[in-house]
Amino acid sequence: YGRTGIHIVGDSNHTLIFGNTITGNDIGIYAEGGPNEMGYYYNTDTQIHWNNIYDNQYGVWYDVIGLAPFIDATWNYWGADNGPYNDTWTDPVTGHPANGDGDYISEYIHFDPWTNVSVEQCNYYEMKAGSYEFNLTEEMQTKVTVTTTGDTWITITNYTGNPRGEVQEGFAPLFFVDISVGDESVIQWPINITIFYTQADLDNAGITEEQLQGIAFWNESSKMWQYYNDTGVNRNNINI
Repeated sequence: YGRTGIHIVGDSNHTLIFGNTITGNDIGIYAEGGPNEMGYYYNTDTQIHWNNIYDNQYGVWYDVIGLAPFIDATWNYWGADNGPYNDTWTDPVTGHPANGDGDYISEYIHFDPWTNVSVEQCNYYEMKAGSYEFNLTEEMQTKVTVTTTGDTWITITNYTGNPRGEVQEGFAPLFFVDISVGDESVIQWPINITIFYTQADLDNAGITEEQLQGIAFWNESSKMWQYYNDTGVNRNNINI
């Protein structure tokens, strides 16, 4: 297959590929899909998220024929803010055409939503039942506290800019951080997220402390940023 960044062999079910920069390859990520003596086999529950995949001849290639389960490759940066390219493929979940200017992808790839900008850092942690505090104040000025009743994983990711959509009037963003979990059913909600900031951060963003209102999230359904119900700003301790 020429130079390949990551090669997923056949029947490698439940493969997770998070937080990589994959560039300068013939194929960025190659996933086998058969056949063997039992017929075609598939890579079920393969998840490819929060990666920078760009300047490859093919970004992700799923070598399979037939009605295969798609590979979930959402929330990746493909080298362009309008996503990846394949003039004959539309996203199997959202129906969005792969008409971007980023890396070429094969069929059977669930790519929408993608990120408009590159991932700066993605931290992945596996969790068992219990309470956890992930202190990333040095890396991304963020601290996350979560309690889970079973096995799952969590990722804490930051971006070089706004990863999705337009920021509406009235919002004053400082940082863009993404918190995701594997199995939401074992999470004891809410997850507590604290983001720390300095006067220099405010100056760089061109905003004042009074403009800060709390933590917002991107609502993929409404295509808008909106604030969480239980959020605010502690101006005494300079955190959100």
